[in-house]
Amino acid sequence: MTTAATHPDYSALQSWRSLRLGELVPIQPVQAWWQYKLGEIGSIAADGEDLEQAIATILKTPRGNDIHRPEFASDLWDYIDYPIPRATPFVIRDSVEAIEVWEPRIDLDTIETRPYEGGIERMAIALSWQIVGSDVVQELDVVI
Repeated sequence: MTTAATHPDYSALQSWRSLRLGELVPIQPVQAWWQYKLGEIGSIAADGEDLEQAIATILKTPRGNDIHRPEFASDLWDYIDYPIPRATPFVIRDSVEAIEVWEPRIDLDTIETRPYEGGIERMAIALSWQIVGSDVVQELDVVI
């Protein structure tokens, strides 16, 4: 009986596959956490940068926008027309809830909002967080 590895056409198939598909299969990084960078074709966000991109994606995506995960993301867009002082407690609450549900790899230390210097119509969310089990505190500003 012939197995796939000993079949006469197996080596020909493998060499054809490597010639045809070898250029399309990306090299996997060795970091523990990674994803492709948003807006940069072929670039990889790894480790802390991966977490920052994941947090920003959670906060900037309206809930219900991902049809495969309808509860994914946050409700920050519900407060888009609120004055910043009125929206601040809701934005902080919804940000904390969304990050705690959708990013279990981190522990939030502090979160605060402030007006974005680039314009009155936007708000910046300043987060300080650390990877679960780590003592290193990292900071991130997400503009919504």
